[in-house]
Parts: sequence; C-alpha cells; structure tokens
Amino acid sequence: LNSQTVYNAINSSCSACTGSGSTTASTTTTTTSATAGSSTYYISSGRSSLSAFCGVMSQVTNSVSSNGSTVANSLNQTVWDNGSAFSGSSQYYIVFDSPYQYEGATSFTWWRIASNGVVISNGTYTSCTGTGSNNGGGNMY
Repeated sequence: LNSQTVYNAINSSCSACTGSGSTTASTTTTTTSATAGSSTYYISSGRSSLSAFCGVMSQVTNSVSSNGSTVANSLNQTVWDNGSAFSGSSQYYIVFDSPYQYEGATSFTWWRIASNGVVISNGTYTSCTGTGSNNGGGNMY
C-alpha cells in the first residue's frame, strides 16, 4: 500500500483496500483534558519585552497554576487560569510563587506564555538595576 492508500483507508474511503492481502488501518483518538496545574503561581500583566518591566511598578497578583513543580520547571507546561488554558499572547510575565508588587529595579523571574497557554521560554532578568522608585525589589503581600 502506498501512503495515499493508507490515508484513504483511515478515512474509510478506499475502495482498493478490500480483498485478500489488503491492509486496513484504524485510529483511536484519546483526549486528556487537564483543567488545572498542581502548583500555584502569581503573574503580572503581560508586556511585549522584558525591559518594559524596568522602572515601573508591576502587580504580581494574578493567580494561575501549572504542573511545573517550580517556576523554572514550568517550561513547556500549560498555564491554567480558572480551569482554562491561559492565553498569554506570546507576551512576557513576571512570575513568582507568592503575590507581590515588583518595584522595577531588581532581577525577576519571568515566563513567556504562548496563546495556547504553554510556557515557551523562561528565565531570570537581571538588567533592571537602580531604576525603580526605591531601588528595591518589591513588597510581599
């Protein structure tokens, strides 16, 4: 059988796939629906670049979840918001394991979240030094 014949057989439209010696293909689709991650994190509003967080205050208070056991381990994991994949629009988000207010002057951990909710890159940004209102890091809530 050529690849076209197999394709047609899967779609039940192959008239040449009958008789002795023919091969029949079938597929089974299994859908697993995860509705929430096992770890809770807090993210800021999204920004188009990491440097856009420098010199401005950012509330890191939006609660989301992921199956990554740490912020760093959430790479390639889905971010969930109230049972739905979080649409991150490929923007950057400050992320932390408790809510706080980032003051715009120290390093921070971040995720870049795709429109389908998957963390497509992450890291620690260290270029926001000495530009915030108090040259400090942030206030815990």
